[in-house]
Amino acid sequence: MQSLADRCHGITHAIFRGCKNRTDAAVLALAEKCPGMTYTDFGFCSNLTDAALVALADKCPGITHAGFGCCRNLTDAAVIALADKCPEIMHADFRYCSNLTDIAVLGLAAKCHGLTGLTGLTDAYFRFCDNLMDAAKATLHE
Repeated sequence: MQSLADRCHGITHAIFRGCKNRTDAAVLALAEKCPGMTYTDFGFCSNLTDAALVALADKCPGITHAGFGCCRNLTDAAVIALADKCPEIMHADFRYCSNLTDIAVLGLAAKCHGLTGLTGLTDAYFRFCDNLMDAAKATLHE
């Protein structure tokens, strides 16, 4: 991925779904070299941690699609960083991210108005996030 980032600075879409051996270092390199990314899908990249998501948020503020389903190491802090730095998000997938709590859901709802429809979050997926309680469930209307 480092080689790709070195040669392709204009990347706007990064889809590495299912690359289980993908590391934070690779995502950091991509974010550093490709700040124009708007579409990211790192679902099922189970080695990724908060550092990867925070780097993307810091370096790529134009992200509108954030796919991180089954990235079980992510915490609320990473999702909040994403919401703070990428307020134009219109799609967020954090299914099976078992460390996330209501704080992550409510943070996205408060900052990313592209997600919010008349009845709550419309394109945010937090299914099977076992730590969600009533506040998040009411926001999600799942």
